Amino acid sequence: MTTVKLILRNVRGIEIVALVEGFPMRNYNLFRLTSVEGMCCAVPESSAVPPFIASGRWTFGGKLAGGCPTPLDFDDRAADTAVRFNGFYLFQTVDRRYLA
Repeated sequence: MTTVKLILRNVRGIEIVALVEGFPMRNYNLFRLTSVEGMCCAVPESSAVPPFIASGRWTFGGKLAGGCPTPLDFDDRAADTAVRFNGFYLFQTVDRRYLA
């Protein structure tokens, strides 16, 4: 689950801050770069796979879904930001479950 920080302003301009938990992580397809150990690319299931993935140097590494274990180094807040700007999230992991 993801925690989201909501900042609201009332009519007097006073900020009200609330942390809301329970937003599920989006589902990702995970790809691994064969030439660099631990280098991963997470692409939302609802998005097109970036063209560089088809270069033959990346392999499908499975799916990341809310409620399932993710790589230890996976940061879903950073992933949300990266996906918003790039359409994918690149990260490197030392989690043995995701090493080739």
